[in-house]
Amino acid sequence: MSLTSIINGSGSIYEDRFRTILEEAKPLKSDFTTISGKKPFLNICTNYPYILETKYEAQLVGFTFDYLARFMIAQKIKKNRMEVTKKLVAFAGLDLLNRHKFEEDFDIDGMFNSSINQIIEYIQGNMDDFNILIRSAIFLSRLEHVFRSKLFPTTEYLQQWFEEVPKNINQDLTQLCTDFETEFVNVLINEDSEVIFNPIFGHASEIVHGADADIFIDGTLYDFKTIKRNGYRKENTMQLIGYYLLDRINCEEFNGTPVGSGIKNIAFYKARFGEIEKVDVSNISNIEIHVENAKSLFNKWDFSLKRMNKMDNIN
Repeated sequence: MSLTSIINGSGSIYEDRFRTILEEAKPLKSDFTTISGKKPFLNICTNYPYILETKYEAQLVGFTFDYLARFMIAQKIKKNRMEVTKKLVAFAGLDLLNRHKFEEDFDIDGMFNSSINQIIEYIQGNMDDFNILIRSAIFLSRLEHVFRSKLFPTTEYLQQWFEEVPKNINQDLTQLCTDFETEFVNVLINEDSEVIFNPIFGHASEIVHGADADIFIDGTLYDFKTIKRNGYRKENTMQLIGYYLLDRINCEEFNGTPVGSGIKNIAFYKARFGEIEKVDVSNISNIEIHVENAKSLFNKWDFSLKRMNKMDNIN
């Protein structure tokens, strides 16, 4: 189970207990503030009409916006900018596809390498055609979707990967990224910003079978959302506080390295509303009690997993 799976479903006694801790530790709606000064989680109209037609298109835009947002940030900073192209989930999707047999031959590796090269050119300031960047990011997103869903595209659908991006998807992503540059990049990013792309949480992430956040910037861990209806959702806030707890567990229980200079705030960026909803973790009620409860649980959880592995090796 991943962190998301733990939040959304039942599992082992340890997974169920961790979900309870997340529910108890999650920040309340009243804990959040916004950069704009508006009330958080206002269900107002989106900045642009919603033009996506299917659930898959919405998922694809969600994945792709995450990639594009990170590439836009990488272009603005000096340190570790090329880290954004490493350890991508798309690599795992590429590996799955290469081990799957299709009726026709597709140069998936060639398209992947071309996409990465175009992204590098953009980050380095040598390419300014945003439509090309969108096409490259969508290819990575499709690979990531294969890995996460374990669903392989049909031959007919795979052919579409090598064609032009559908007009509505291209338009939607262009609008989202235009707002992102205005409301996020130009406000929060400078060339000396401390940025960690796709932060993970060491052994604590391993115990929950995978947990990686979107991005860490200057003390704040951000989760990007492309939802079309805003509002306070406990599952989202449980995931956000889950990342914080995993970071504390990894550092204090397993002697791991903290994310950047340390997570002081957790926040959502709502792309369709151009809004940042943020909470100072020190203001969350009883946060240190929740941290201690989580550390104690993971100590026992880790011991249990090691014992099970040892028994499997004996057998």
